[in-house]
Parts: sequence; C-alpha cells; structure tokens
Amino acid sequence: LVTTDAVLRGESGDGEAAARLFVSAQRLLRDVAPFPLATLYFREGHAAESRGDSARAAILYRAAIDRVPGYPPAVIHLAALLPRTGAGLREAAAMLRPLASRSDDPEAAGQLALVLRMLGLPGEAAALRARAVARYDVLLKRHPEAFANHAAQFYLGAGDDPMRALALARQHRAHVASREAKELLFEAALAAKAEPAACTAARDLAGAVTLTAGLAPRRDAALARCALASPSPAGGGAKTSP
Repeated sequence: LVTTDAVLRGESGDGEAAARLFVSAQRLLRDVAPFPLATLYFREGHAAESRGDSARAAILYRAAIDRVPGYPPAVIHLAALLPRTGAGLREAAAMLRPLASRSDDPEAAGQLALVLRMLGLPGEAAALRARAVARYDVLLKRHPEAFANHAAQFYLGAGDDPMRALALARQHRAHVASREAKELLFEAALAAKAEPAACTAARDLAGAVTLTAGLAPRRDAALARCALASPSPAGGGAKTSP
C-alpha cells in the first residue's frame, strides 16, 4: 500500500511526498533478495520519469540495475533516457544488446533498433526492427489489450509507422483512462498529422495538471489551433483570437 501511494503521489506531481513514501517502503522490506528492492527502485524511477524528472529517474534505474544486473524494465527505460548522441548512444547499445539477444521482448529489440539506426548501423537496425514487428504481431493477436500501448510506442519510434501507432493508441485509450494513455494518443495523433484526432486528444488532456516533460506546451498549442479551427457558434467561419 505504501508503494502504491508513492506511485500515485509521484504521478500526480508531488515528487517530495512520493520520495518520502518510497523511502518508507524500502524500510518496510524484510526480504534479503535483491528483486523487491530493484522493483521498488524501478517504480520510483518510473514515477520520476512520468513527472519529467529524467535525472532522478536515471539514478533510480541505475540503482535497480546495480541490484539486479540486466533488469529488463530498468535497462529499457534507462537506455531511452540516455543522450541521443555519442557516448550516450554507445552506452545504450551496450546495455540493450545482451537483453535483446537473450529475450523475445520486442521492446528491447525495438529500442536497440532505434539506437543502432542513430549510430549509423542501418542493416542491423533493420533486422531488429523486423524482429520486433513480427513479435508484436504475435503478441497483439494473443493479448491486444496488454500490448497495444507498447506496440504504439514502438511504431512511434523504430517502427516508423505513425498511422499504426495512432490506431494502437486509440485501441489502448478505449480501455485505459490513465494520463499516460491520453498522452500516448496525443503524441500518436501529432506524429500521424491527424489534426482532428490531435484536437480530441488535446482536449482529453486539458484538465491534466502534470504532464510528461515538454508535452504541456504542445498540448496548449494544439488546443489553440483547435479553437481557431472550430466553427463559430453561428456557423460562419473560424473563431478569431480574443
């Protein structure tokens, strides 16, 4: 319960309260195995990432990996946070290669494909992309509700298919009302240049107090465009700015 409360506080933007609760959760652990602590560090890192504190998230993901080397969710999330230039890309590739080689998780293969493409290795990147596409196809047939969001994120990145990402994000949003689901749909609509869908998704996020870093200005810009493009109450032309 303490961990759940910490996650909810973190996702709501109350980072200080979340940090205190995560420390309390650590003190309550009575298991000497490293996995519960690694999971706790990952969940705190994910909460920090969700509120835009990437630096804190990276520290916590590294702490999880220190406890459980190669811990998949922490590796994947940390690799996504590393700088997309030079040493950051090389570190991300070094972290992801072992995971992608031993796991059939398409998220690892997709993340590595994106990194390798940025490193100028298009052949290896294409092979990993194809492997991820094939695996997501299987998983989406078996468990569509569980993997629609992961597949949408893949097609926004290494999958390079914004329209498919939009369809999957819509599918996910139909079943999940979380802020992350709303954000994913908004980002997919923007990437697909689907203006009506972007307007709907932006309005869905209009009441959100906390958004992932950098998303609030894009939402506000979309809301402004949508307002200008809306017909006037009398039905004649676009609205003008106040």
